[in-house]
Parts: sequence; C-alpha cells; structure tokens
Amino acid sequence: MVGGWGCPETLVCSTSREVPVEKKWAARRKYPRYVVRTRTEGRITGVDEVVLVDISFGGVKIEHAQFFRPGTVSPLDLEFHGTRIRLSSRVVWSVVARQEMNMDGEGTMVYHTGLEFHNPSEETWQVINEYLQAMIDEGKATPPDDGVIHRAYTCQKCSESYQLADSEVRPVFMDVRKRPVQAGDLFYYEHDTCDGSLECIFGGPRVPWTVEEEES
Repeated sequence: MVGGWGCPETLVCSTSREVPVEKKWAARRKYPRYVVRTRTEGRITGVDEVVLVDISFGGVKIEHAQFFRPGTVSPLDLEFHGTRIRLSSRVVWSVVARQEMNMDGEGTMVYHTGLEFHNPSEETWQVINEYLQAMIDEGKATPPDDGVIHRAYTCQKCSESYQLADSEVRPVFMDVRKRPVQAGDLFYYEHDTCDGSLECIFGGPRVPWTVEEEES
C-alpha cells in the first residue's frame, strides 16, 4: 500500500519522464516502439482506464494512477475500430513518472508501466499487427522524435529477433526501393549469431527502404 508521497521499495521514484529502469528495459526491447500522439485509452482488469504512451509489436507503455507490481499478468482491453480486443499482458516494470495536484489540492502520483504481450498465439500476433498498423496508418502512432524508422526482424536461421534501422540492413530483393517494406521481405544483416538472412515481421510506416547506396 502506498501512502502520501511514499513509494514501494521496488519502485523507482522520479519526476523525470525517462527513469533509469525504463532505459534498462529499452536496451532489451526486440521491437521498435511508436509514440502514441492522440489520447488512446485502454483498461486493465480491476483498474480504471489507462492511457497508452507508446506501443510496439511486443508491448505497450501505459500511464495510470496506481502502482502495478512487476510480474503480474492481466488482460489489457483496447478499442479497435469500435470492437474491444483483449490481450494478455505481463507487467515488466512500473515507476512514478510525475506528481500532480488534484482538484482538492492533494498530491497524486502518475505512474508509467511497461507491459509485454504475454504468450501471444499466432491469431493474437495478427490482431496486434493489425492494431499497430492501423495506429500508424491513421497517424495516431509515429516513430520517436528523432524520426528514425526501425523495423522488426527475425533471423530465418537462428530465430533471433532484432529491431533495426534501414541503414543497418540491405534488402535481398531491391524492389523494396519502389514499394513499402512489409512482413515477409528478406534482408541481409551482419550479426554474430549466425549467417542467416532476416525476415521482416513488422514493417511499420508504409514506406520503401530508403537508404542511398554509396557509389563505387
């Protein structure tokens, strides 16, 4: 239980929007995140509405009014074109993002929590793909402010997952210069695990591979 301005021992308290625990998990992400630009709400069982801060193929960051204990598994309900979708999610981290004053002049905590989608089936992956792609297509989710587009890949040989910028990979078939990169496209990438090519599993914004090759 949290009283006044106190925090659970497992919580990192900070008024910064980028706290150390977030940076630690950001380095481990397998999929690129997209910033949610319009207010998009969801609901977790037993909790009032939460607001999406950013979203990826593998999880979401949410904003809400109470602490979530890491390791907790709970359904996340989202609205998708008038239909409710329910995704099983696991709390990876939960931190204080900032402190605010309510209408009565009392201090309240605003939390950010990182959720990962928990053991998704192939059908669930498809739902997540469609939801995230729709968010991007409608301008509700965009790449971070640095403007660099990252896409999600899986190695065909060792199954390792990667999130990479276009400048880090080279397409097997050059037609991706003339059409948007999409799931199933193959790319070369120098990685230590093996010599397998990468398969794109989420292309993100519907734009071609845009790297200018150096003239020989």
